[in-house]
Amino acid sequence: MVWIKICGVTNLEDAMLVSRLKADALGFIFSTDSPRRIGLSEAEKINNGLRDEENRISKVGVFVNERVELIREYCEKLELNYIQLSGDEDIDFLRTLRKEARRLKIIKALRIRDINKIYSGNGLDEPVIIKQTERLRKYADFILLDSYKKNVYGGTGQIFNWGVVKNFRGILPVILSGGLEPGNVGEAVSIAKPFGVDASSLLEEYPGKKDAEKVRRFVNIVKKMQ
Repeated sequence: MVWIKICGVTNLEDAMLVSRLKADALGFIFSTDSPRRIGLSEAEKINNGLRDEENRISKVGVFVNERVELIREYCEKLELNYIQLSGDEDIDFLRTLRKEARRLKIIKALRIRDINKIYSGNGLDEPVIIKQTERLRKYADFILLDSYKKNVYGGTGQIFNWGVVKNFRGILPVILSGGLEPGNVGEAVSIAKPFGVDASSLLEEYPGKKDAEKVRRFVNIVKKMQ
């Protein structure tokens, strides 16, 4: 079963669509200058609107270089199930967060530039990142591999070489991200065989508003591969 996350949800209509399609999780972006960024009050309204849905979809809070105290506040108020760290957070930060959020699953995002270089904001090459990922297993539950774009923490709409994912198998479960859409997600899953997939910008009518048909096709394609 491939875990499915639809990220960048900014309104109740899209949240209910994702829930009724029985995706596994939806993502709220709380950090960066993304057009998909959402405030706490807006996320609370969506959260309240989802309470009557039969499918209890999981909720992921996406944070970039935020304070642990702020992350904890959002997790408590929104009853988040996952914390996704998409910035330059180091091992010390993860260690502290793990102590503060023991009941939640932590996803640490890493950005891939090409087949030889993997970046998490500091230009480290692949062997070094893999070594660091070994250390992450004590504090993170998943790693999310996304495409690299300078000064952009996710939502690039760009793919990377999916074959790189095989180098991370056995370290932590991998969530595949970066430029996924209905036209390529089948191939991506076949090549990478990830734990999960994460899509956002290429499933939209415009930034912040999902295209219902694209979301439906994406979810159905992934489910048919299971």
